[in-house]
Amino acid sequence: MNANATEVQERAAAWRRVNELEGRLAARDLPAVDTATSLAYLRPAFAHAQRNREPEPTSGLIEQQRWFRLRHGR
Repeated sequence: MNANATEVQERAAAWRRVNELEGRLAARDLPAVDTATSLAYLRPAFAHAQRNREPEPTSGLIEQQRWFRLRHGR
């Protein structure tokens, strides 16, 4: 196995560990979250964005695909 494949495997293992940790944190913290209160806190930020930001001509997914094509030379 070459160094690049080893690095990929190490990163994949790290992400699996992160996923397990996030699952435990979510199980512990999410039941206490009040969605209505959380959305009320965010309402001013959403209103500000609506007033001050023009919609983008493309979606974020299209932009992401463009970056992937550039990265892979296509």
